[in-house]
Amino acid sequence: AAPSANKFTKTSPTKLIDVTSVFPDLFVIDGGKCTVGIESTILEILHNQIKIYRPGMISKQEINTLLSQNNIPATISYHESPIAPGSLKHHYMPKTPIITTLGPLHEQDTSSLPKHLLQKTASWKLPINAAIAAREIYGHFRKLDQQETTSMIIEITPKQRIDDHFKGILNRLFKASSYFLPEDLVEES
Repeated sequence: AAPSANKFTKTSPTKLIDVTSVFPDLFVIDGGKCTVGIESTILEILHNQIKIYRPGMISKQEINTLLSQNNIPATISYHESPIAPGSLKHHYMPKTPIITTLGPLHEQDTSSLPKHLLQKTASWKLPINAAIAAREIYGHFRKLDQQETTSMIIEITPKQRIDDHFKGILNRLFKASSYFLPEDLVEES
């Protein structure tokens, strides 16, 4: 695998300007804007066991379908891995704290949040289409970070939280987030 074009634990780049702003002294080949957005699915395949260490845009459901179509018996499960890139609890983080909410902020109990975080917020609702959400998420982290706000509110829907196609996107969002409303949002996923 090639090295990442981002600093350790920071937001991944999706276009040339993202890379050159972090590494201004390096020669960079412009391959165009990223078409997928989030990083790849990382698997370990041993015998008939498939472990997903980092979900990406290839979902567990799609892997199952491919195996079934080719009469390949296997079990697939999600696992945490200290060896897979992007597996730290906090990763992909912008400078500005992200508050991920299940539904609109005005419907949440914000009493657990430090008050200064709600002074000047920017918000973004995760797109309903998983392909668009994956392609745009890191760009929105960067864009919201440039607005000099006290926090970024990123709203997800109950359907996105349980949709297998959003697993990789929410993995990146949750690792980039500092706060969750409700507070047990990550444990519920």
